[in-house]
Amino acid sequence: MLAPAAYVALLPDRLDFVGAAPLMCAGLTVFSGLRHAGFEPGDKVAVIGLGGLGHMGVLLALAMGGRVAVLSTSADKQDEAGQLGAERFINLKTESASDALRAWEGGADIILATPPAAEPMMAAFPGLAVNGTMVVLGAPPDNIAVNPMELIMGRRRLMGSPAGSRKDLRDVLHLAATHRVHSKVTSMPLDDAEEALKQMHKGTVRGRIVLAMD
Repeated sequence: MLAPAAYVALLPDRLDFVGAAPLMCAGLTVFSGLRHAGFEPGDKVAVIGLGGLGHMGVLLALAMGGRVAVLSTSADKQDEAGQLGAERFINLKTESASDALRAWEGGADIILATPPAAEPMMAAFPGLAVNGTMVVLGAPPDNIAVNPMELIMGRRRLMGSPAGSRKDLRDVLHLAATHRVHSKVTSMPLDDAEEALKQMHKGTVRGRIVLAMD
């Protein structure tokens, strides 16, 4: 295919096309969100959701030198979170998100809110540490409401972040290659695009589906 040279990125040697594909969207979105939230090595990053964006959030935050906790309504995601490297798992059905995060040495420095659901975002927001930031990556249909005193007294921020810039893309590809970040992918031929879409709608997909062209 032909594309403007300014809008393509050179893949590092350690990345193949299938492995790099999720970095072009999910990885870029998460990386840019962390960067704009002011991430510093050693920060505690809480990731809400462990889907396509969430699992990239865990991998990239760890690769950048962060500590990670995963928040999920699915108890069966606990083993996966631990395998990815998260040091804590918070079950949103049985635990208070804010209490559990505050018990994590004073709270999360950054919360990555990946699912398009407002309720877990609002529940987790008070679990931010002082000067902490919640980054909204998933767009819920409902408004996100936060307690103004929680916002003011903790100097907390609520921000949104879309996909990143071309520089962000080059940087996340380099980060992934250097730290051998491997996104969970299922590769399917382009002819099976309809089947891939059906699996996505059923919610049976873990990680990302990559449609590979011959």
